[in-house]
Amino acid sequence: MYQVLLAKFSQLKTSVKLHETNKDATMVKFRDNLEAYVTGLRVDVSNLKTKIRTPVLLCVGTQMATAKEMIQTLSEEAASLAHRVRSCSGYQDRFDDCHFSMHSLTMEEITQIVFTEISDIQSDLSLRKLLWETREEWGTLFRGWKNCFLHAIDVESIQKNVFKCMHTILSLEKGLPANDVLTNLKQSVTEFKHKLPVIVALGNPHLKPRHWEALQEITGKSVTLSKSHTIEDLLNHQDLVHEWTNNLTVFSYALEEWMTCQRNWLHVEPVFNCLEIQRQLPEETKVFSQVISTWKEITSKLQNRLNALQIIISKRIPEILKNCNKHLEFIKKRLEDYLEMKRMIFPRFYFLSTDELLAILAGSRNPESVQPHLVKCFENVKQLMICKQEIGPSTIRMLMSAEGEGLVLHKKIHVRSAVEQWLANVEKSMFEALKKVRSCFVPTALKVS
Repeated sequence: MYQVLLAKFSQLKTSVKLHETNKDATMVKFRDNLEAYVTGLRVDVSNLKTKIRTPVLLCVGTQMATAKEMIQTLSEEAASLAHRVRSCSGYQDRFDDCHFSMHSLTMEEITQIVFTEISDIQSDLSLRKLLWETREEWGTLFRGWKNCFLHAIDVESIQKNVFKCMHTILSLEKGLPANDVLTNLKQSVTEFKHKLPVIVALGNPHLKPRHWEALQEITGKSVTLSKSHTIEDLLNHQDLVHEWTNNLTVFSYALEEWMTCQRNWLHVEPVFNCLEIQRQLPEETKVFSQVISTWKEITSKLQNRLNALQIIISKRIPEILKNCNKHLEFIKKRLEDYLEMKRMIFPRFYFLSTDELLAILAGSRNPESVQPHLVKCFENVKQLMICKQEIGPSTIRMLMSAEGEGLVLHKKIHVRSAVEQWLANVEKSMFEALKKVRSCFVPTALKVS
């Protein structure tokens, strides 16, 4: 027994020495095999990436079943590749990194590169899978909605699903290259979204037969629709819906331009009633007169007319009103320049808002128009004592404070020029009067010194 064990032990020692001798060669061989394996793995990853990015998966002509089958096959390939990469990365824990370097990269670095490529593949594949799943889901929903009766539609559910689909489409647009599958899907969802308000309105459970009769009378079209019809029946009349949607959009736009024009006109109209401003702004006055003439012409065409929509469309009213608003914006800009000039002449006008200053200028023929705004221009000056003359312009001789105290000016101020000029004279005379009043209270000793 001893001799047998001794022989076996001797054989074992010989075998160990042999393996120790061949260790480096074996490690080199293993490294070469691993390098070849990783190189092949990277080629497989590159090939799979090319397969996933095939135009077939982004072509609207591809059948749904074909796309789903391709995505399933590619998903299985991607999973297999990921498993092979994970197995390959396990070897780095068993061997020293110095034995595994390829093109100046360690095994760990190479594995990380492959992992990154696999992650890109999975991301691309997930986006394409989501694209076709969304297209299939939308098709199912749309077919179900088309066969739904108007009175039975679940508006909240439809709006929720449309919003969800649009949100998914926006995400896909960021992650996928431009493709006609996504474009076609977005167009379908968007068109239905635009029709949804009409569907909701016609699906109102409170609509009565008389309302449908009124609808036919208003549109002038024979449409046999009622709440017992399906959404598909409504979509078959989409040309009529589009026509009325466009007409109402034009009408709504005309009303917006009309209201804007009216607000701007009311804002500047009192100013241009002033002869002084008409004289100083002749070009703007002429343009404003043209706007007024156009405004009156449009109003006369539409006043007490039942076919206002037809008139607005045929007479190109929105374009005319838009042009009027451009003229009014020009007038307002020139008016702002005019007000700035007035403020530079009399800086206390900077304490007033534009509307307040316009009110003063519009009433420049009436000196009393400045009274409500005096306290903003002059601290604690509540009123100017304006004396009207039978012959000649009015005059100002005294200022009154909020407490009822009066300050007599050293000379009369004649109100016969532009408001900013005679107010500047009031300011100058006020300063001189205050200096004279103060000097009366200075002690004699201080005067001598």
